[in-house]
Amino acid sequence: MATTNRPRRHVTVQQLVDLLETIDHATPVGIVTVTVPKMRKTGNDYYDRIIKITEANVFANCDYAARVNRQLAREHKEANFVPGRRAVDMERRYRNGRPTAVLDKDLADGSHGVYFEVHFYGHLKCETNYLLDRRDPIAKAEFQRFLTEHDSASIAEHQGTNTEQIIRSYKVTSLREVRLNGVDYIVI
Repeated sequence: MATTNRPRRHVTVQQLVDLLETIDHATPVGIVTVTVPKMRKTGNDYYDRIIKITEANVFANCDYAARVNRQLAREHKEANFVPGRRAVDMERRYRNGRPTAVLDKDLADGSHGVYFEVHFYGHLKCETNYLLDRRDPIAKAEFQRFLTEHDSASIAEHQGTNTEQIIRSYKVTSLREVRLNGVDYIVI
């Protein structure tokens, strides 16, 4: 995140989880994530060598179904969206009887993951950069043919909307910085 005069606090992953669990209503949050893009292996010299750094302003703890139904209503369509199994396959955590933006998920390999669920809005800032071998900037066009693509058109069709209502769940361990309530939290 850009250098600011906001207070900065260094936190562990567990301290960050504890902080994120306190979000009990739709709240604007700034995040910086470091992830590895999903890619095909075959014939791919870039496989497991690219990292994706995303800086975004998002909302945490939004009601996904309500958001899609509001978009349907704006488009003068029947607001009757019910999320499918994929959208509800994580166990939502609760704090004081209210849902939080922190989710638990049992992974296919038998491990367990803790995720932070966020909602992207078109007017909010989102910047993505890629690094090769964790140091050299690389254009997405160089390796795009190997990416496992996300099909926004089919998701929007499932939602019944003209535009996809974007929701993402990031592993908490991929979060490097979180801006919440005027404080920059830096994960150590």
